[in-house]
Amino acid sequence: MSSIFGDIDVSTANENPFFKPDGKYISKVTFATVRRSKAGNKGMPIEYTIQEGVKQGKKINEWKPVPEPWELEGYETQEDQKAEVNKSDKVKEDAERNLAFIKQRLKQFGFSADEMNTIQPEDFLNLPL
Repeated sequence: MSSIFGDIDVSTANENPFFKPDGKYISKVTFATVRRSKAGNKGMPIEYTIQEGVKQGKKINEWKPVPEPWELEGYETQEDQKAEVNKSDKVKEDAERNLAFIKQRLKQFGFSADEMNTIQPEDFLNLPL
């Protein structure tokens, strides 16, 4: 029987997209910065490298969307902000949620509120997790 996925058997897919057995891994942050994706979305890619065990050296990647200042005000584009048109509560809520996820991760890394607005890419390197 076919589905919207064609002949692909989704039910047999690995439930863990990182393909690492469930558990805890000693890892370090080996890359983090803020950049744009190929699609133009601003975000923070974070790369973790497992330090011990049978998965030593394997990488886990995470992407945290970084909102633009105009999105935090509810505008989809900077042009909309300048023209003060097309303001949206949903855009603002999504941007605030993305910012909260960033803050949550920074706190988990051990950064204080005072440090969060001055962080540089090198501040992430070798953070133990």
